Amino acid sequence: MFRLQGSKVLAVDVTGDAVKAKNGSMVAYDGQMAFKKLSGGGEGVRGMVTRRLTGEQMTVMEVRGHGTCWFADRASEINLV
Repeated sequence: MFRLQGSKVLAVDVTGDAVKAKNGSMVAYDGQMAFKKLSGGGEGVRGMVTRRLTGEQMTVMEVRGHGTCWFADRASEINLV
């Protein structure tokens, strides 16, 4: 479940499923969580070439586990859609 904590922080209740977020946006967590950095196109030289060709520059992380994780991005306003 996603819920706003004010206008600049998003709380996510993680219940075993994976949640993907912008790398570095996690500000706190409570519970048993595992974090994994993901990159489009794979790792190594092939992944680097793929990212350059597609213009992809944002790295993403995957959060798994049980608990609550809070996310924010440079004090930007969050709009849930």
